[in-house]
Amino acid sequence: MKKKTISILAGAVLSLSVMQGLAQNTAFTFSFYNAAYYVNTSPMTQGYMGIGLERNVGDYISLKLEVNNGFQILYKISGGDLGSVIGSEEDISWEDSLGYSHYFPYHWTVPALDINYQSKFFFNGNDKTGAYMAMGIGIRSVRYILHVGSTDDYSYSSEIPSELQQRDDEVIEKLTVVPLILRIGARGEMDGFFPDFSFGLGYNISHNKTINDNVVTQTWDMKVPKLTGLTVTGSISFGVGW
Repeated sequence: MKKKTISILAGAVLSLSVMQGLAQNTAFTFSFYNAAYYVNTSPMTQGYMGIGLERNVGDYISLKLEVNNGFQILYKISGGDLGSVIGSEEDISWEDSLGYSHYFPYHWTVPALDINYQSKFFFNGNDKTGAYMAMGIGIRSVRYILHVGSTDDYSYSSEIPSELQQRDDEVIEKLTVVPLILRIGARGEMDGFFPDFSFGLGYNISHNKTINDNVVTQTWDMKVPKLTGLTVTGSISFGVGW
Protein backbone atom coordinates (compact mmCIF):
# COMPACT_ATOMS: atom_id res chain seq x y z
CA MET A 1 0.00 0.00 0.00
CA LYS A 2 2.83 2.37 0.91
CA LYS A 3 4.68 1.61 -2.35
CA LYS A 4 1.49 2.22 -4.35
CA THR A 5 0.96 5.60 -2.65
CA ILE A 6 4.57 6.62 -3.36
CA SER A 7 4.16 5.59 -7.02
CA ILE A 8 0.98 7.68 -7.38
CA LEU A 9 2.63 10.74 -5.81
CA ALA A 10 5.69 10.30 -8.01
CA GLY A 11 3.47 10.11 -11.09
CA ALA A 12 1.61 13.27 -10.09
CA VAL A 13 4.85 15.17 -9.51
CA LEU A 14 6.22 13.99 -12.87
CA SER A 15 3.01 15.05 -14.65
CA LEU A 16 3.17 18.50 -13.07
CA SER A 17 6.82 18.81 -14.06
CA VAL A 18 6.04 17.93 -17.68
CA MET A 19 3.16 20.42 -17.73
CA GLN A 20 5.40 23.10 -16.25
CA GLY A 21 7.95 22.48 -18.97
CA LEU A 22 5.38 22.65 -21.75
CA ALA A 23 3.37 25.55 -20.38
CA GLN A 24 3.84 28.83 -22.23
CA ASN A 25 1.60 31.11 -20.19
CA THR A 26 -0.36 31.09 -16.96
CA ALA A 27 -3.26 33.37 -16.05
CA PHE A 28 -5.70 34.15 -13.29
CA THR A 29 -9.22 34.81 -14.56
CA PHE A 30 -12.29 36.48 -13.11
CA SER A 31 -15.87 36.10 -14.34
CA PHE A 32 -17.98 38.96 -13.10
CA TYR A 33 -21.15 37.29 -14.37
CA ASN A 34 -21.90 33.89 -15.89
CA ALA A 35 -25.46 33.49 -17.13
CA ALA A 36 -26.72 29.96 -16.59
CA TYR A 37 -29.80 27.76 -16.87
CA TYR A 38 -29.64 24.47 -14.98
CA VAL A 39 -32.99 24.43 -13.12
CA ASN A 40 -36.41 24.84 -14.69
CA THR A 41 -37.16 28.22 -13.12
CA SER A 42 -36.33 31.88 -13.61
CA PRO A 43 -32.82 32.49 -15.06
CA MET A 44 -32.70 35.53 -12.76
CA THR A 45 -32.17 33.17 -9.81
CA GLN A 46 -29.30 31.32 -11.51
CA GLY A 47 -25.87 32.34 -12.79
CA TYR A 48 -22.71 33.02 -10.83
CA MET A 49 -19.40 34.84 -10.45
CA GLY A 50 -16.09 33.06 -10.23
CA ILE A 51 -12.33 32.83 -10.47
CA GLY A 52 -10.09 30.51 -12.44
CA LEU A 53 -6.54 29.40 -13.17
CA GLU A 54 -5.59 28.77 -16.79
CA ARG A 55 -2.40 27.46 -18.44
CA ASN A 56 -1.39 27.12 -22.06
CA VAL A 57 0.10 23.71 -22.79
CA GLY A 58 1.86 23.07 -26.09
CA ASP A 59 0.74 25.05 -29.13
CA TYR A 60 -3.01 24.44 -29.26
CA ILE A 61 -4.22 23.39 -25.82
CA SER A 62 -5.16 25.31 -22.70
CA LEU A 63 -6.25 23.81 -19.36
CA LYS A 64 -8.50 25.69 -16.97
CA LEU A 65 -9.87 25.16 -13.45
CA GLU A 66 -12.87 27.32 -12.44
CA VAL A 67 -14.60 27.89 -9.12
CA ASN A 68 -17.94 29.72 -9.33
CA ASN A 69 -20.54 30.73 -6.77
CA GLY A 70 -24.09 31.94 -7.28
CA PHE A 71 -24.77 35.47 -6.06
CA GLN A 72 -28.17 36.01 -7.76
CA ILE A 73 -27.17 39.48 -8.95
CA LEU A 74 -30.15 40.03 -11.29
CA TYR A 75 -32.58 38.66 -8.71
CA LYS A 76 -31.32 41.07 -6.05
CA ILE A 77 -31.28 44.04 -8.43
CA SER A 78 -34.92 43.33 -9.34
CA GLY A 79 -35.88 43.17 -5.67
CA GLY A 80 -36.98 39.59 -6.12
CA ASP A 81 -39.62 40.47 -8.71
CA LEU A 82 -40.10 37.44 -10.97
CA GLY A 83 -43.46 38.48 -12.35
CA SER A 84 -42.33 39.12 -15.92
CA VAL A 85 -39.78 36.30 -16.13
CA ILE A 86 -40.24 32.56 -16.69
CA GLY A 87 -40.57 30.77 -13.37
CA SER A 88 -42.84 33.28 -11.59
CA GLU A 89 -44.41 32.87 -8.17
CA GLU A 90 -46.65 29.98 -7.15
CA ASP A 91 -49.58 30.19 -4.72
CA ILE A 92 -50.60 28.33 -1.57
CA SER A 93 -54.12 28.29 -0.10
CA TRP A 94 -54.65 26.91 3.40
CA GLU A 95 -57.19 26.84 6.21
CA ASP A 96 -56.40 27.63 9.84
CA SER A 97 -57.75 25.86 12.94
CA LEU A 98 -60.75 28.21 13.05
CA GLY A 99 -61.73 27.41 9.47
CA TYR A 100 -60.56 30.70 7.95
CA SER A 101 -58.97 30.50 4.50
CA HIS A 102 -55.63 32.13 3.79
CA TYR A 103 -53.53 32.67 0.68
CA PHE A 104 -49.94 33.68 -0.04
CA PRO A 105 -47.41 33.36 -2.87
CA TYR A 106 -43.98 31.73 -2.73
CA HIS A 107 -41.04 31.12 -5.05
CA TRP A 108 -37.64 29.45 -5.14
CA THR A 109 -34.15 30.70 -5.93
CA VAL A 110 -31.46 28.22 -6.92
CA PRO A 111 -27.90 29.57 -6.64
CA ALA A 112 -25.11 27.02 -7.01
CA LEU A 113 -21.50 26.35 -6.12
CA ASP A 114 -19.81 25.13 -9.29
CA ILE A 115 -16.31 23.70 -9.76
CA ASN A 116 -15.24 22.58 -13.22
CA TYR A 117 -12.18 21.57 -15.21
CA GLN A 118 -11.90 22.34 -18.93
CA SER A 119 -9.60 21.52 -21.81
CA LYS A 120 -9.62 24.11 -24.61
CA PHE A 121 -8.51 23.55 -28.19
CA PHE A 122 -7.52 26.72 -30.11
CA PHE A 123 -8.03 26.45 -33.85
CA ASN A 124 -5.21 28.88 -34.70
CA GLY A 125 -2.91 28.24 -31.76
CA ASN A 126 -3.04 29.35 -28.14
CA ASP A 127 -0.39 32.07 -28.48
CA LYS A 128 -2.68 34.58 -30.16
CA THR A 129 -6.23 35.93 -30.04
CA GLY A 130 -8.58 33.34 -31.48
CA ALA A 131 -11.52 30.97 -31.25
CA TYR A 132 -11.58 27.74 -29.29
CA MET A 133 -13.72 24.76 -28.40
CA ALA A 134 -13.70 23.44 -24.84
CA MET A 135 -14.81 20.24 -23.17
CA GLY A 136 -14.95 19.65 -19.45
CA ILE A 137 -16.52 18.12 -16.40
CA GLY A 138 -17.47 19.55 -13.03
CA ILE A 139 -19.48 19.25 -9.87
CA ARG A 140 -22.38 21.57 -9.00
CA SER A 141 -24.18 21.92 -5.68
CA VAL A 142 -27.57 23.61 -6.17
CA ARG A 143 -29.14 25.32 -3.14
CA TYR A 144 -32.95 25.45 -3.04
CA ILE A 145 -33.88 28.61 -1.13
CA LEU A 146 -37.54 29.15 -0.21
CA HIS A 147 -39.07 32.64 -0.27
CA VAL A 148 -42.60 33.01 1.14
CA GLY A 149 -44.83 36.04 0.71
CA SER A 150 -44.58 38.66 -1.99
CA THR A 151 -41.53 40.70 -2.93
CA ASP A 152 -42.77 43.04 -0.20
CA ASP A 153 -42.48 40.66 2.76
CA TYR A 154 -45.00 42.65 4.82
CA SER A 155 -47.88 42.34 2.34
CA TYR A 156 -48.70 38.77 3.33
CA SER A 157 -47.18 38.51 6.81
CA SER A 158 -50.55 37.82 8.46
CA GLU A 159 -51.41 35.16 5.87
CA ILE A 160 -48.28 33.01 6.25
CA PRO A 161 -48.15 30.27 8.90
CA SER A 162 -45.58 31.01 11.59
CA GLU A 163 -43.64 27.79 10.87
CA LEU A 164 -43.19 28.88 7.25
CA GLN A 165 -42.29 32.46 8.17
CA GLN A 166 -39.35 31.01 10.08
CA ARG A 167 -38.17 29.19 6.92
CA ASP A 168 -38.28 32.29 4.70
CA ASP A 169 -34.99 32.84 2.81
CA GLU A 170 -33.70 29.53 4.16
CA VAL A 171 -31.86 26.80 2.26
CA ILE A 172 -34.39 23.95 2.32
CA GLU A 173 -32.31 21.40 0.42
CA LYS A 174 -29.13 20.94 -1.64
CA LEU A 175 -28.84 18.77 -4.74
CA THR A 176 -25.50 17.83 -6.30
CA VAL A 177 -25.06 17.02 -9.99
CA VAL A 178 -22.13 16.40 -12.33
CA PRO A 179 -22.28 18.69 -15.39
CA LEU A 180 -20.59 17.71 -18.66
CA ILE A 181 -19.49 20.82 -20.53
CA LEU A 182 -19.12 21.77 -24.21
CA ARG A 183 -18.25 25.39 -25.02
CA ILE A 184 -17.25 27.54 -27.95
CA GLY A 185 -15.59 30.87 -27.37
CA ALA A 186 -12.88 33.37 -28.15
CA ARG A 187 -9.98 34.44 -25.96
CA GLY A 188 -7.41 37.16 -26.24
CA GLU A 189 -3.67 36.57 -26.22
CA MET A 190 -2.79 35.36 -22.72
CA ASP A 191 -0.11 37.94 -22.09
CA GLY A 192 -1.13 40.75 -19.78
CA PHE A 193 -4.80 41.71 -19.59
CA PHE A 194 -7.17 39.76 -21.89
CA PRO A 195 -10.90 38.98 -22.35
CA ASP A 196 -12.60 35.62 -22.79
CA PHE A 197 -16.14 35.15 -24.12
CA SER A 198 -17.92 31.81 -24.41
CA PHE A 199 -21.26 30.10 -24.90
CA GLY A 200 -21.85 26.56 -23.77
CA LEU A 201 -24.22 23.63 -23.62
CA GLY A 202 -24.00 20.84 -21.11
CA TYR A 203 -25.69 17.88 -19.54
CA ASN A 204 -26.46 17.37 -15.86
CA ILE A 205 -25.71 13.81 -14.82
CA SER A 206 -28.22 12.74 -12.10
CA HIS A 207 -30.59 15.58 -13.01
CA ASN A 208 -33.55 13.37 -12.02
CA LYS A 209 -32.93 14.19 -8.33
CA THR A 210 -35.73 16.15 -6.63
CA ILE A 211 -36.57 17.61 -3.21
CA ASN A 212 -40.23 16.59 -3.38
CA ASP A 213 -39.80 14.31 -0.36
CA ASN A 214 -38.63 17.19 1.83
CA VAL A 215 -40.85 17.66 4.90
CA VAL A 216 -41.56 21.33 4.04
CA THR A 217 -42.58 20.69 0.44
CA GLN A 218 -44.65 17.64 1.40
CA THR A 219 -46.48 19.34 4.27
CA TRP A 220 -47.54 22.31 2.15
CA ASP A 221 -47.80 20.53 -1.21
CA MET A 222 -45.36 22.94 -2.86
CA LYS A 223 -44.33 22.90 -6.47
CA VAL A 224 -40.55 22.58 -6.77
CA PRO A 225 -38.60 23.46 -9.95
CA LYS A 226 -36.72 20.48 -11.37
CA LEU A 227 -33.12 20.23 -12.45
CA THR A 228 -32.75 20.28 -16.22
CA GLY A 229 -30.91 17.66 -18.24
CA LEU A 230 -29.70 20.15 -20.84
CA THR A 231 -27.90 23.18 -19.44
CA VAL A 232 -26.97 26.51 -21.03
CA THR A 233 -24.23 28.92 -19.98
CA GLY A 234 -22.84 32.20 -21.26
CA SER A 235 -19.67 33.65 -19.84
CA ILE A 236 -17.81 36.97 -19.94
CA SER A 237 -14.51 36.86 -18.13
CA PHE A 238 -11.21 38.69 -17.99
CA GLY A 239 -7.77 37.49 -17.06
CA VAL A 240 -4.24 38.56 -16.31
CA GLY A 241 -1.54 36.37 -17.82
CA TRP A 242 2.22 36.21 -17.68
